[in-house]
Amino acid sequence: MERLANGILQSWAPRKRTPGCRCCGTAGLLELFSGLWAVTGKDAYLTFAGGLAEHPDNPINQ
Repeated sequence: MERLANGILQSWAPRKRTPGCRCCGTAGLLELFSGLWAVTGKDAYLTFAGGLAEHPDNPINQ
């Protein structure tokens, strides 16, 4: 699971959203990275999740 997460971190996924996929993509990534943080305690995962939540393309921030 961490290998998958590290691939996402390196791909800059939050900055490469496509129209129509923002909500589900963001929600899924938030769930993945907050869950990984809960299991591993690695702050990098929580930081990434927080960045997704604060990203200007997140519909909640518009």
